[in-house]
Amino acid sequence: MGTGKRSSRLTEGLELLDDSLAVLTTAAILVTTAGCFCRWSWVMPADEGAGPYRTAARVHGLVVLLIVLGVAALVCVVRGYLAESGVPMYSAAALLALGGVFALGLYAPHDEADIVADGFGYEWYSTSVDGRFSFYNTTAAPITICLGISGDCDAGAKGPDRLRSPGLTIAPNHRLAIDTPKAKGDYRLTLVGAGFTHRDTILNLYVPDSNSGP
Repeated sequence: MGTGKRSSRLTEGLELLDDSLAVLTTAAILVTTAGCFCRWSWVMPADEGAGPYRTAARVHGLVVLLIVLGVAALVCVVRGYLAESGVPMYSAAALLALGGVFALGLYAPHDEADIVADGFGYEWYSTSVDGRFSFYNTTAAPITICLGISGDCDAGAKGPDRLRSPGLTIAPNHRLAIDTPKAKGDYRLTLVGAGFTHRDTILNLYVPDSNSGP
């Protein structure tokens, strides 16, 4: 009789654990998804900071997290099979989905221009209006970017506020971001100073299809 009661209590305890885990994983998915939309730093890298957008440490942390979530999901699958219950199976799927949201947060498209030793990496960049665009200075010296051409800032040029004369100065191995204006078009950008082969580039701002009018 005592053994039966203990077995019943153990079963009830495991079922309560199953239900609690299902609730927690659902809440975790909702919060993490909100973090992607709100660009919370623990879900998505910041637009500004030291080093590249996706640091080696951040990628390593994601790999470790995916392994842990994968093992936990496997345990839930075994638990669901033995208990013949769908709740642990749901938790397993939710854990895998949670890992997917974290991966999406790290590898979602990110508009950025890398500044290398000889200047801009490309002659033309494109991003949407009313958004964010980052510049990453990969060199060992500060660089200044402004609206203009051939290394000369154009004080009268229209464009992103942070790029207006005297321009945006970025420390070595750092990223800074600008808010793109609402007006679409091509904006000429230039690097101030000597030693750049690819000094000039164009930042093209477009209106996404979903926001375009009739």
